[in-house]
Amino acid sequence: MQIEFDKEYLRELYQTGKTSDKKHRFQPQVIKGYKKAIDVLKISRRIEDLFPFKGLNFEVLQGDKSGLCSVRANGQYRVEFKVSTMDDEQIITICLILELSNHYKQKQDMNNIYNSYDLEPFEPTHPGELLGDELEARGLTQRKFAETIGISCSVLNEVIKGKRPITPELAFKIEAATGTKAYIWVELQTQYNYWTAKKSKKLSVLLDQIRKSVAVL
Repeated sequence: MQIEFDKEYLRELYQTGKTSDKKHRFQPQVIKGYKKAIDVLKISRRIEDLFPFKGLNFEVLQGDKSGLCSVRANGQYRVEFKVSTMDDEQIITICLILELSNHYKQKQDMNNIYNSYDLEPFEPTHPGELLGDELEARGLTQRKFAETIGISCSVLNEVIKGKRPITPELAFKIEAATGTKAYIWVELQTQYNYWTAKKSKKLSVLLDQIRKSVAVL
């Protein structure tokens, strides 16, 4: 889904992990949870694909927040957003992040919309983080879940800690056990791999050497 921001500080939080707006300051764990939620929203092809994620706790809000939806950033904060469709397509293409709020504060007015077509997070989200949240939300131990999907507990623990990737095969096992779409896990892993490679100093040096070699051909 395409991500747009109602407030500039929300875009800054996602892309830089901080804001230039002194009115909006959040603890690191809140910012990390916010960034993780946006990553999942961005990768998801349909809003319905968010429903099985117990850790996100997707809700359609009511009352004075009618027309808004939300997902969980952490135990105290939620990401509220509005969903629109284009050309009667079933896939949601526009997602407006309205406010990072403490549960049910007053509804925010939609003023300026900040588009981000090349949206990049300040750091990548390893899908193992999301999986850990999901197990916690479902009240599942790592040992029980590992037994359910047929892998060792040590392998699952390494995945959750970000030390091992979620492979397509593992993603399909997670989907079978939780109902969460395999493509979300795979694409989160691909995004993580991409940013890890992009930030690698060793790879950067090698790429410079390759460019210099090509230049003299």
